[in-house]
Amino acid sequence: DIGVELIFYFDSYITPQKIYEWKDRQKMRVEEQKEIFTSLREGVLPKAHLMPPLLGACGRFFLKYVLRCKVVLTLGECDEEMVRYARDKDVFAILSQDTDFVIHEGARYYLAMRSLDLKTMNTKNFSRLGLARTLSLKPEQLPLLATLMGNDIISYDSVKPFHDRICLGRSFDISKRVTKLANFVKSQPEGRLLFEKLPDISFRVFGHPFMSNDLKQSIMSYISNASGFPEDTKDWEVLRIARERHMSCDLPPILYPVMRGQPYELRVGLEDLGGDMEPAAKVYLALRQKIYGILFHDDPTGQSTVDEWYTSFVTNLTKRKYVKLFNTPKLAGTRTKGWSRLFWFATDGEVGVRILTGLTEGDLHPGLLELWTQDTPEMNLRRWEIFSRTISPRLSAADFDKVPSRLVVPAAALCYLVNKVDPPTDLEEWEVSAYISQAVLIGSMTMELLCKISSVSIPDCRVVHLSSLIGRGVTTVQLLLAACGLPLEQVRSLDIALTYLGGRGMPWNYFDGVLFHRQYLLAKQQEDLLLEMEIRKINDLDQDDPVTMFQTRISKTLQPRNMEVSHSPKITNPHQVSPSPTETSPRQIGRTGSRRRIHSRGLGNDDCLGREPNQRLAQANKKSCCQLDFTNIRPWNVPV
Repeated sequence: DIGVELIFYFDSYITPQKIYEWKDRQKMRVEEQKEIFTSLREGVLPKAHLMPPLLGACGRFFLKYVLRCKVVLTLGECDEEMVRYARDKDVFAILSQDTDFVIHEGARYYLAMRSLDLKTMNTKNFSRLGLARTLSLKPEQLPLLATLMGNDIISYDSVKPFHDRICLGRSFDISKRVTKLANFVKSQPEGRLLFEKLPDISFRVFGHPFMSNDLKQSIMSYISNASGFPEDTKDWEVLRIARERHMSCDLPPILYPVMRGQPYELRVGLEDLGGDMEPAAKVYLALRQKIYGILFHDDPTGQSTVDEWYTSFVTNLTKRKYVKLFNTPKLAGTRTKGWSRLFWFATDGEVGVRILTGLTEGDLHPGLLELWTQDTPEMNLRRWEIFSRTISPRLSAADFDKVPSRLVVPAAALCYLVNKVDPPTDLEEWEVSAYISQAVLIGSMTMELLCKISSVSIPDCRVVHLSSLIGRGVTTVQLLLAACGLPLEQVRSLDIALTYLGGRGMPWNYFDGVLFHRQYLLAKQQEDLLLEMEIRKINDLDQDDPVTMFQTRISKTLQPRNMEVSHSPKITNPHQVSPSPTETSPRQIGRTGSRRRIHSRGLGNDDCLGREPNQRLAQANKKSCCQLDFTNIRPWNVPV
């Protein structure tokens, strides 16, 4: 109403000068993670909180495609690009929680996000000129002050001994220390003479002159005109296309940096370090390598490796791994030999290349430029064929054509997990059923109905880890979609209408943590998942019902060889509900006899997703899922 436009900035990768700061933060997250899962195992609600991977990875797309805000992914330092934009466009204010913006010369106001009251829209304003005036400094001297205070380039631990010396070892008082540092800054020259004296300042602060380059880099990072946008080093037309799509937030944030030669930073997720499940970064390594192979299929430089930064969970060390690629017209996967259990990204052997079965040389990949730019039905079909066979050589585009568009991404992630061979993914059959059921049910539930589901007081460790594992699979599948040339808001192939960056393909359409936890505990106690709702206006769930039909298709897809597939029981009483979770239910979904664990031995048949005729799918989609009534879901009191 007052003419203020919100523009959101997100960084896309860690710049080289901040990699050490990033490693320190990852180590801290590992310790926080250990505390969280230790508390859960002890039956205590954790004090620490970590952001789920899906929130950080997909939040930017929610802002753009759902709220229709302008979103920018940066090419370099996020702070510097924001300040440059603020200065060039005469921006009203920067709303953030980074005090570096007080030092930058950018917007007229720096507004504190932490102090923002969304009801009154009141917050605190910090003034660059006011800070300089209070400390009797010139605004041009603030970058040196901020550097000596410690930042992402000059760590606080490295300057703390200097703080203690100038304060004569007195107890920590931030106002006194800032005043002492300001007095030191006032004694230093300005402008060009300051940079000439940096070796002396380095000796005074650190005891040696070898930090002068870091001091210069830190000071220059606060100067708006210090550097422009980083240039591409490869003469590659498709890289220029990726750059444009990246800046407008039409690609997953890591895709363009990886194509430029930047490392892929694997941040720590919500994973149980003491559990029996493999880390997500290791689980999806083979899929990432196939994605790299698609991206670098015709790279003019012949790039053969991609750097990946990771954190070793047991030793809490951040290390670099070189992931070998393939650069042939074939789609290939990889097999890493000799995984070390202690260093889960350290290898005792070489990374080998395995050609996927069912693909002949040159019959799919037409070249990345054509894959990304040609808008023909034939090319769309080829994109989906590459996507499907990358997930599994047994899949095809026709298989995913039978899946509702909002469920293509989670279905692909589950297909990869269940059919993963080296190393196998250790999932229970009922765990997969629990995830499928919540993905189907959430499509029929409003926010009000979801809020009526009571959450458990202490979450189950394994379900939290499993949520994070599948969540990482979702973001990896999104990366695969973009690599296959499907970054648009809506792309069609056959009858596929997948809006993977719009509303349809995003996690809020198929995942809710509380609902998944509820379904997980029901499945764990062998309850009938479909009997947890009251059915209204449906006397008999036939095969044309969207819920049953999708569950059947995905169940077929997820069954390893020699595994029975039994259909869900039909409900003849519209008011029939399941027994309490403590009782034994005679009805089971896909379970006969003892409970089974999925060991990823491959699909049992070529009819992976049911392959019903499209007319049958269209007829099924005409039946509204809103016929399922969730208003009387019974209380949730299952003990953990």
